[in-house]
Amino acid sequence: MTSMKSKMKPQDRPSPRMRRKPGLMTVIGLLLAACARASAAGEGVPSSMVPQPVLFTSDEAYPRPRWTYGQSPRPGASSGGQGALVEAKRDEIDGKWEACGRATARARAMAKAVTPWIDAMEIRCALAGASAGARNQAALVRALENVDRRATELAQGPQAPSLRLAYGQAALALLEQEVKGDRGKAWGAFDRVERARAWLDEKQRARAYRLAGELCFIQQRLEAARAFFRRSLEAQPNQPDLRVRLLALENTLLKPNREAAPVASSAT
Repeated sequence: MTSMKSKMKPQDRPSPRMRRKPGLMTVIGLLLAACARASAAGEGVPSSMVPQPVLFTSDEAYPRPRWTYGQSPRPGASSGGQGALVEAKRDEIDGKWEACGRATARARAMAKAVTPWIDAMEIRCALAGASAGARNQAALVRALENVDRRATELAQGPQAPSLRLAYGQAALALLEQEVKGDRGKAWGAFDRVERARAWLDEKQRARAYRLAGELCFIQQRLEAARAFFRRSLEAQPNQPDLRVRLLALENTLLKPNREAAPVASSAT
């Protein structure tokens, strides 16, 4: 008669680590299970309904989702949402901002359970591209609009604080690019910065108001430019060059009044 041990396949046999002396937690688990069985037997509960202990060891390779990128991804990680997340994180680490944006779009469609983290990664990639000097308004707009469609991500959840910070920075980066490039869209970008104003620090708010003042100055809306320059200085007083510009602007605005004053006095 063939023994049970000989019928076992090699992969079903316990590893040497499994046969080692059980630890303290294992002994406690076995004792608790034995007490449960004894109690159930005394109350007439069938043994099949009594919970049985399940033993694990740290060296066993149990399949589980891995949402972080490592140097040795599990086999088969190139497919599905897990593979898309690994690819997006690799692109972010390698500084491939455009590829990262495409990978996050694929990951969002396959791994909806972690959408807030995917949105945060897309914003980080777009923001890093802008910081590196790329003219990537489209990537910034796409990343910001994805968050706008799920506004609750900014209000609740473990990702909310870092996502709000990244959102404000990306909105300001978009304003920077629109003021220098497509000024027709710059005010829309400024409105988004205003909505994220509570998540910006004083330096960032000062930069936003200064950019708005520059835009007004270019459009020859001098009164509005003066107001925005003043707000920028209120947020960050240490801007000597802006103080010089504001003084020159105020002199320009006051000049017509000075010229009109003698005319008014001679008429009386």
